[in-house]
Amino acid sequence: MRFAFDFHDRRPLAGLVAAAALAALAGSALAPAAAQDDIETESITEQGTLDPFSAATRDLRTIFEAAEQLFGSAQQPDSVALFDRLITRLETDHAREPLPADLLEMLIASRSHRAEAHFNLGDSDKAGEDLERILQLQPGWRLDPDLVSPKLVQLAERLRREMVGELLVVVEPMDATLTLDGRPIAALGQPAAVLAGSRRLAIARPGYAGLEEEVEIRAGRTTTVEQTLERLSTVARVRVQPAGATVLVDGEPADVAERTPLEGAGAEEDLAIDGLSPGTHVIELRLAEHRPYRFAFEAHVIDDYRMPPVALDRMQGEIHLTNLPAGASVTFDGAATRSAGEGGDPASFALAPGDYLVEVRQPGVGGFRERVALGDQEIVEVAVRLRPTIAFLGVLGSDRLAATRLADRLAARLDLLTDWLWSDQSIDAPAVLDGAGLSAPELRRIAALANRRAAPDWSAIQQSFDRRFGASLYLLAVLGDDLYATSADLWLWSPAPWPAAPGVRTVSIQGGDEELERLMVAFDTPPAPAHLRLGARFIESDGLAVSAVIAGGAAAAAGLTPGDRVVAVDGQPVSTLRQLQDRLRPLAGSSAVLRIGGPAAPREVRLTIDSAPGVVTLSDAAVADQVVAARLALELLRADSPIPHWLLELNRAALFLRALDYEAAVPLLRTIEAPAGDGLSAAMVDYWLGTALLTLDPRTYADAARAALERALQQQGARLYHPDGPLLAPRARARLAELARRIG
Repeated sequence: MRFAFDFHDRRPLAGLVAAAALAALAGSALAPAAAQDDIETESITEQGTLDPFSAATRDLRTIFEAAEQLFGSAQQPDSVALFDRLITRLETDHAREPLPADLLEMLIASRSHRAEAHFNLGDSDKAGEDLERILQLQPGWRLDPDLVSPKLVQLAERLRREMVGELLVVVEPMDATLTLDGRPIAALGQPAAVLAGSRRLAIARPGYAGLEEEVEIRAGRTTTVEQTLERLSTVARVRVQPAGATVLVDGEPADVAERTPLEGAGAEEDLAIDGLSPGTHVIELRLAEHRPYRFAFEAHVIDDYRMPPVALDRMQGEIHLTNLPAGASVTFDGAATRSAGEGGDPASFALAPGDYLVEVRQPGVGGFRERVALGDQEIVEVAVRLRPTIAFLGVLGSDRLAATRLADRLAARLDLLTDWLWSDQSIDAPAVLDGAGLSAPELRRIAALANRRAAPDWSAIQQSFDRRFGASLYLLAVLGDDLYATSADLWLWSPAPWPAAPGVRTVSIQGGDEELERLMVAFDTPPAPAHLRLGARFIESDGLAVSAVIAGGAAAAAGLTPGDRVVAVDGQPVSTLRQLQDRLRPLAGSSAVLRIGGPAAPREVRLTIDSAPGVVTLSDAAVADQVVAARLALELLRADSPIPHWLLELNRAALFLRALDYEAAVPLLRTIEAPAGDGLSAAMVDYWLGTALLTLDPRTYADAARAALERALQQQGARLYHPDGPLLAPRARARLAELARRIG
C-alpha cells in the first residue's frame, strides 16, 4: 500500500494534510491518553472488539489516510508519529480479539510504512522490528521490490528465511478442511507460509475420523504431511434456507458436522449431516417461527449423498380486524406491523403463531385492546370496537399513602367501565407534567382561582399531552394536602380540538364520596345525554308541583293536571325535581306509580316513562364536559350511530358554549343541518347561533344574530335542550329585545 507522489507538486497538500491530521488527533480516537480512554471505551462492542462501523473506527481510517499522504510526501518523517498512534491502538484491540480483515490490513500497512520510514532514516533495527511483527501477523507477506529500496527487501527476505517455513498437506479425501493452531489454513495440495516452530495440525471431513498431530515447521523449508482419513459414516448434504435450522434424525438430535454459508444466497447455508448409517432415515429440519420440514433419506452404502434444496416456510396465521377505522394505528404486543401483501385487505395482518395483545389506537378518539391466540395457518377475525381511552396521569402530592389509596380506588372503579378503556400512564406522565409547569402546589393555586381559564395556557398543555399520549380523556388527581390528605381534586382534560380548559371535581380519599359516584354515572352517560320525556313541566313550590302538561304526552295520558303535587314514586317520597328524576331515570322504558296530592283528592296515577337524547344543559354543573366530549368524539365517527348526526354536532357546540369559546361554537352551529318542527329542532340551533353572535359582538353581527333569532321564532312549539324542555320562543323574543336596546 505505497503511493507514488511528486514531492514538488504535493508539498502544499502535505502541509495541509499534516495540519488536518494533528487537528483530528485532538478530538479523535487517537487523542492523548487522558481523552483516548473515553474514546476507546465507546468504540468497543459488547463482545470487546473494535466495532468496524463506529465513529472511532472512521477516525482511524481518516488518520491512516492522512498518515499515508504524509508518508508519500517530503515530510515523510512526520508520518512516524501518526503511525505510532495507529499501531499502538490497533495492536491493543488485536490483543483483545483478532481484528477484522480491513483493520488487520491497516495495521500491516502502518507497520510496513513505518519500517520504510525508519529504514530511510538509517534505523535498521526499528525497521526490522516492524517487519518481524508483520511476518508474525501474516507469514506470507512480502514487500514489493519495485516500490521500496532493494536493501529493505533484502532485510525482509532475511527475516522471512529466519522466521517462516512452508506447510504442504496431502490428504485423502482431498476436500478435507485444515486448521493450524485452531485457525483455518489453505495448505491442502499447495504450500502455505507458516511461522517456524511446533504447530498443531487438525484434519477433518464429515463422514471420516478426524486427525490431529504436532507438526514441526522449520524456517526456510517445506514440511510435507501425508494422511488418509478413515471413513466412518454416511453424510447427507442439504442446502437449507434460511440458515440456522436444527436437525433431527429419526426423532433424535443429529450431528451437523458443517454449516457452510452460501455466497449470494441471502440466509441460505449448506448442511453436512454426519453420523448416518446405511438404511432409511427420517430427517427433520426445525427453525423457530418456521414449519418443520421432514423427508425420508435412504443410504444404500456408506457415502456422501446430496439432498434436494429445502426452503423452510415461515409459520404464519392471519388476524383480520373488522370495523378498523381509517387512520387508526395497530400494534401487536406493542410492536407496529403491516398488513399482509401489497394491495390486499388493509385490515389483514400476517403473524407468526402465538398469543398477541392486539391494540388499535386512534388519537383523540379511542382505542381497542384484546388478547388473541393465533395458530399456524389459522385466520382469526376480531371485531374492533373503539372505546374512549382514559389516560390516568397519576396522583400528585407528598402523602404517598393517600396517593396509593386514591390511585387504587380510581383504577378499580374506572377499569370496570365497559364502554371505556383504562390506560395507566402514571409512569410517563411526570415528565410531561414537569414540561408543562404543572405541580401539586401550582394546580392547587389554579383550583382556587375564580377563573381557571385565565392561566396557564391550557391549549399548549392540551397539545403536549396529545403529542405524548393521544388519549380521549386525561385524568390527574391532586391531593388536597401533602401531610395528611383526606380529599383530592380530579382534573379532567379533553384532547384537541375540544375545549382546552380542564374540569375539576373534589372527591374524598376515604371512600363513600357522592361526587365520585356521580362522576362514575357521568362515564356511563350516552354521548347525547338522555332526558326523561314525561310530557310535563315541574316547579319546586311547597313541594314538587306540575306547572304545565303537554297535550298528547305521557303526563296527559296518565291524567296529570297543572297544580298536582307529586309526593311519591312507587312509594318512595319525593319533594324536589332532582329526586323525581333520580327515581324515574332507571325506569325509562317502563312505568311508575305516582302519588298525587294537591287541590283535588289524593290519588295514584301510572305514568309511562320514556327518554330521548337531548343536548347538554348549559346550566347543569353536574355534567362532566370532558366525559361528554370523549363520548361524542367516538360517536361522531360511527356511521351507524342511532343518534342523529345533527344532534351530536349540537352537543359538540354546547361544550364550546359552556367553555365560553364562542368563536369555536359559531362555525359549528352554522354547519348543523337540523330538522324543523316541534320539540328539539333547528330552532334551538338558530337560537344558540344568535345568542353566540350577540355575545361576541352585537354591532358587528347584529344582522346575522337578528336573522337567526327570527328563524327560531318561526318554529312554533320549539323547545330547548330536550322535547320536554322550556319553550324557546319567549327566550328568543327576549334576545331580540336585548339586541334592539343595545344597537338602538
